[in-house]
Order: sequence, then C-alpha cells, then structure tokens
Amino acid sequence: MPVWDFHLTASSLSPAEKASLATAITSIYTSIGLPAFYVQVRFTESSPSSYFFGGLDTSSPLPSTNASNTTNNTNSETKYAGLQIWHIARTMTTPEVKEKFLQSVDDVLNPIFKGKGWHWEYFVTESPRDLWKINGFVPPLPEEEGERVWRERGVAVDLGGDGEF
Repeated sequence: MPVWDFHLTASSLSPAEKASLATAITSIYTSIGLPAFYVQVRFTESSPSSYFFGGLDTSSPLPSTNASNTTNNTNSETKYAGLQIWHIARTMTTPEVKEKFLQSVDDVLNPIFKGKGWHWEYFVTESPRDLWKINGFVPPLPEEEGERVWRERGVAVDLGGDGEF
C-alpha cells in the first residue's frame, strides 16, 4: 500500500489539481502491477500560520525558492506542501530503482508546484509488509495469483486458507 499524505496550506490546490495528482500518483503504481485500490492519496489543509520554517510561519512570504531570485516571494503568504510517502506493498531494492521512483515523484509534483514560489518537500518511508492488512486480510505476495485476483476485482477479497479462489 502506498500512501501519499500531503499537508498543505489551505486552498493551495483546486479540486481539479488534487484529482490530477491522485490520478498521476495511482498510475505510478498501477504501471508496475499494483492494484489501484492499494493507492491512497490524502490532502490535509491547515492555515498558513500552522507551518513554520526556520521559526517563521508561512502566513508571511519566505525567501524565494527560485535560485535566480534572491528577493522575497511577492505573494502575501508562502504556499507549502509537505508530502510523506509510505510504502508497504513493495520496497525499492537498488539505487537505480530508488532513483527511478524519485524521478517519477518529481514528474508528478514539479508541474504542479514548480514555478509557483512554493516550498515543498517529500520523503519516503518503507515499512515491513508483515505489519499490513486490508479489511482484516493479509495481502497476497507480489506477482502471486491472489494479487491478480485482488487487482482484477478492485478490492480485497477473502482468498481462502486453502488457496481456492
């Protein structure tokens, strides 16, 4: 299960931008065979005075994120997006896979956030899959028949203890 948990200043993204992000994020995982329903995307919004960087809240402009512009952001407040990405269904095992994943994250985020003068950052945490259940079921292992069944049905279903579907 990948979970993308965005923390944003209020009203930073339109409903259409949120939907576009959720679709693009889901595509990252379905392209490698994960069932779409594994992918969760959450947007939590708070007031600009709820986020602080270097002791300064984002209700005032922070220095520009544009390297060629050393003056302050011209917006009345700084838009912020913090993203925590949690992986359980799969883990990244090589530096190449990690780099490819980070590039796909950047490909999704940069068109939305880059150039808007926002401050944004993300991190990825991977957790052992033996501490994961969906609707009380232990998810089938990657590439197994049970995962194919779950992917096709679009929901976690009881696969039975005897291997029968």
